[in-house]
Amino acid sequence: MLAALFTGSVLGAAMSRAATTDLADKPLANSTTVVLLPNIMLDLDNSGSMLWNYMPDYVRMKSGNNFEKYCRNTDGRITAVCNNGDPPFASSAFNKIYYNPAVRYDWPVNHDGAPRPDATKAARTSYKSPWSGIPSDGYGKQRVETTYGETNLDYPCGPSTSCDKLKAGDTVNLMTVGKDAASFPDRVWCDAWGSTCVKAISGTSYAYPNANYPNAKEVTGAPYYYNVTVKWCDANGNNCQAARDNGHTTVNYSQWERVDIVPTRTSYPKAASRTDCRGATSCNFEEEMSNFATWYAWYRTRAQMAKSAIGLAFKDVRGTPKQVTDDKTDANYFHARMGLVTIDNSTIAVPIEAFEGAHKESFYTELYKLNPDTSTPLRASLNEVGRLYKFGKNEAFPKGPDPIQAACQRNFTILATDGYWNGNAPLYTDADRSVQMKDQDGDISKAPRPSYAPYKAGSKGVTGDQITLADVAFYYYNNDLRPTMENIVPSAGGAANIGDVANHQHMTTFTLGLGVDGTLPYRSDYKTAKAGEYYKILQGPQNWPAPTENTAETIDDLWHAAVSGRGTYFSAKDPAALQESLHQALGSIGQSDGSGAAAATSNLQPTEGDNNIYIANYRTGAWDGELSAYAMNTTTGEVTGDPKWQAAVKLRTRITADGDSRTIWTSDTSNNLVPFTTGDISPAQKAFFNETVQKSLSQYKNWSAEQIKAANADTLVKFLRGQDPQVVVEKESKRLYRERDKILGDFVHSQPVYVRQPPFGFKDGDYDKFANQNSDRAPTVYAASNDGMLHAFDADTGEERWAYIPPMVLPDLWQLANSDYADRHRYFLDGSLTVADVKIGSDWKTILIGAMGKGGRGYYALDITDPAKPKVLWNFTAEDNPNLGYSFGPAHVTKVNGKWVAVLTSGYNNVAEDGKYDGDGKGHVFMLDLADPKLKANAVDISTGEGTKANPSGLARLNIAAFDFNKDNSAVAAYGGDLLGNLWRFDLKAATVTKLLALDSGKPIMAAPELTEGPSKSVIVYFGTGRFLGTSDLVLPKDNMSVDAQIVGGIKDDLETTKTVSLNALVKQTMTSSDTSRNIVDPKRVNWTSDLGWYIELPSVGERVAVDPQLFEGTLLVPTVVPTASDCQPGGYSWLYQFNGSGGAANDKAPLGSRLTSPIVGMTVSKLPSGKPVIIAVTADGKRPKTFGLNKPAPGDSGNGGKIETKRLQWRELGK
Repeated sequence: MLAALFTGSVLGAAMSRAATTDLADKPLANSTTVVLLPNIMLDLDNSGSMLWNYMPDYVRMKSGNNFEKYCRNTDGRITAVCNNGDPPFASSAFNKIYYNPAVRYDWPVNHDGAPRPDATKAARTSYKSPWSGIPSDGYGKQRVETTYGETNLDYPCGPSTSCDKLKAGDTVNLMTVGKDAASFPDRVWCDAWGSTCVKAISGTSYAYPNANYPNAKEVTGAPYYYNVTVKWCDANGNNCQAARDNGHTTVNYSQWERVDIVPTRTSYPKAASRTDCRGATSCNFEEEMSNFATWYAWYRTRAQMAKSAIGLAFKDVRGTPKQVTDDKTDANYFHARMGLVTIDNSTIAVPIEAFEGAHKESFYTELYKLNPDTSTPLRASLNEVGRLYKFGKNEAFPKGPDPIQAACQRNFTILATDGYWNGNAPLYTDADRSVQMKDQDGDISKAPRPSYAPYKAGSKGVTGDQITLADVAFYYYNNDLRPTMENIVPSAGGAANIGDVANHQHMTTFTLGLGVDGTLPYRSDYKTAKAGEYYKILQGPQNWPAPTENTAETIDDLWHAAVSGRGTYFSAKDPAALQESLHQALGSIGQSDGSGAAAATSNLQPTEGDNNIYIANYRTGAWDGELSAYAMNTTTGEVTGDPKWQAAVKLRTRITADGDSRTIWTSDTSNNLVPFTTGDISPAQKAFFNETVQKSLSQYKNWSAEQIKAANADTLVKFLRGQDPQVVVEKESKRLYRERDKILGDFVHSQPVYVRQPPFGFKDGDYDKFANQNSDRAPTVYAASNDGMLHAFDADTGEERWAYIPPMVLPDLWQLANSDYADRHRYFLDGSLTVADVKIGSDWKTILIGAMGKGGRGYYALDITDPAKPKVLWNFTAEDNPNLGYSFGPAHVTKVNGKWVAVLTSGYNNVAEDGKYDGDGKGHVFMLDLADPKLKANAVDISTGEGTKANPSGLARLNIAAFDFNKDNSAVAAYGGDLLGNLWRFDLKAATVTKLLALDSGKPIMAAPELTEGPSKSVIVYFGTGRFLGTSDLVLPKDNMSVDAQIVGGIKDDLETTKTVSLNALVKQTMTSSDTSRNIVDPKRVNWTSDLGWYIELPSVGERVAVDPQLFEGTLLVPTVVPTASDCQPGGYSWLYQFNGSGGAANDKAPLGSRLTSPIVGMTVSKLPSGKPVIIAVTADGKRPKTFGLNKPAPGDSGNGGKIETKRLQWRELGK
């Protein structure tokens, strides 16, 4: 199952639901009700070589009509022909397409995922004993040689003997299909001149078999395969050993072991992927024969392998997403519009449409009809697909709708081929076919080294006007294909010179080489590797090799085309690798950038030199993140220019080929910091990463024996530290775990926090001394990420000081290594961070408390007084109190009855989960005495008494009232709302609770209230309603449904009343609205002496408050989100309201609301040197923050009547 490009659809008719709270595992702010599906054209090779039953090409090479009789030349590279009866040809270690007993050959499927009957109409269950009716080609299209040969000149038939081919649709008896050379005379190994022959191979100077072997003939036998013992030798072929290292790089195939699949042998080795075998360690004869029969019918040739692997890879791709109410699992699938064409642009042409129903069935029908028989005109084929995206239709694609439906749609081509390109047809770029494509990459000054070497006329027949496959890919990426459309295609991230960042309509090209090698050694991690040929090209001065048709350099050009087309190049030499490559391509297509939390600033009153702003973001699909430092313009407040630093870029330099220089800790049961290495963590912690756990990885079933042997707790821990453990399998490095461009995890809902000198003016004890001692404390940015780590970054340079993994995260971290993590994303540390100065005992400390968000039910606390030497204080989880749910709310630090305490909430779904943590579902506030060594056991628990196990309260976000916070920080009360529609006051001193306002569950309160001082030391509590937590919150109401409007309001609390207020007791304001503006034309008076408060309904259907309101100098800032059914607005849009806090009206001569095209996910208010306040809003689209001026009330304005103080009751702790 693959990740959906967007998930879900938007806000329900009623937000009420008597059930546990739906909490999404992916950002809702990147979702939309109408998913605009990406366009994908699969451009598939149907050249004649797709008929071959060997791969790569070097397994059998010929010169004219003469076949060489060698399987290995003296240089150690296997380049010459192998023939039937030769051990290398019948070994999957060499001939990648031959039967591999370590692979479970999955039965191909139809468009609906059901097993496909073969050409004889035989079902999967028919492939049983006596295996006498197995089709030569399950698809019934291809003629396949009985001798596994290529032409009638193949060994052992000889030039005067014709080898028979099975006709399409023929069946065979597998028990007699195997061929074996006669047993006399003995085969020998000879040197290159045939002058010296031996019976056993030695070194690298001998080839197999000798050219003069005179008695080649075949006898009928049972199916078989060869295992090979591979040794690695020094440069001279000596001193061989089992493992490859820097001193042993020459491969030596030293011993071949033939395995016959016969009834007399009842046991065969079982690999991890052989889930079809019932035995613990072995497969029986029938299981092995059934697997062999599946391979024989469906995977024996390149075309068969391509059809089967493509069909399986795309079976879970879907078309138009379903409403969450109709199919809760649909959001977990990849959704796309797909088409199919073969490289001759005529044999098959399935238009691009939603991949569902009859269209998906047509795709599969045409795919399985493929019968290769053409040349390899890759350039012309890719050009025609590009012209389709440019013009909507052309001669090659006269049918079907225009694939580009909207300006923000992303368009892709996956070009899969097994051979070298050729053909000289003109490449036209205009509709009339009169303008030919010109060279696109002749400027060698451009990065990343786009040109070919040597790029001049007359060299290797290449001229400056040579049009290559890379030219075609770059043309359709770089040029605006639809100039009349708005340039709003979303970025998929990456550096501008190599990433898919173009906003104009373009085609992104992925390329896939099937069993082919160019002149450049391929490595699957080429995008991030700090070595290898691509790295040299990227850095210069090395260039791409110059391609000439029908040469290996055209495969280098295939790679280059993916780079120029801003996609990815894959090289697949076996069925598993092909299927995995297609999955990775789809995963890459599902990537997009985004932000999920507010920015942090180095100073709320920035000046030149102290005006940094720190922005964290994420990339869907890849699920990685970046923390960037920018400079704020101190005149305008805008964030402009390039980033000063990017943490993920810096962090990559800390990773070496065999280690890293990072400082990463976790903690033990005594709260001691422990280095995160297998040599330091406890045995119990190490067990979270061992071999047994890794069997749950999705890629485990495809691991080779070498990978299974290499994978252990140490390799997995190294991966989590940012390394990329690999193992050499058949001369090629294979990674064990998920491929990553970046090693920083995604930052979604956790806002970064900037910490430098202590900022408060507390009068307690010797706080001023503490502040002076730490006045030059190293500035540090703290950010919690979904790689399970709290990161501490040097705020000046971006270098990671250290990272900390709370121990309750460890059991699930292995999931980050899943190769299909794009589909299985989950949160680990995604909650708010709170930083506060507190006095514990006789010492002042700066502490950090982190909430886990959807990552878990708990909080973690550190002493960060010295940013270089953090100390673990405590963890508070559902194991300590089962009434603690998912901790979406930040901790608050305040003083109660003279003691410094942390105030936490019960959060969401504080009920039993997987048989553990049987909470009661009621709303709870917990107070932990920070000086109490037994703070968890002695925690004060205040319950609202409302909420049940079936319908939990959902009390998550609070705010604390403290009348003189900056001097004393003693709490007057705490306020918070729940998802049942209640607004609560918590008397922290008396540990009692009062319901101030009762709405209903159709008006849930998710955001934290904002507070200010009212008349006679009362508290004005500002609130907003609405919920935006799970995919069920993304369902649009039906036309005939009535929808409760969500509201914004303020209510006065005299701190004494115990009476619950209803909504009709508040003054109702009315908002006028249009698509571009909001205002209150005739505001009603609110007298805070006599009135209880005010409220106003939000006018848009589905509009709700999901981000905490903020009060600044009398102006109440309220961002809202409006999910929509718009094609090009994932997540919907936002309004940013600026209410006069006194009565809800707009401030004088200023608009009430400003519309933003992407949801606001957080905001920060700063005051510029001029005294002008600015609002810095971060939006979900991942673009630079938007800056707005603050509309302040006129001097002396008390709103619409009555007196209200414009000061806030509490500064937020630095993390809120």
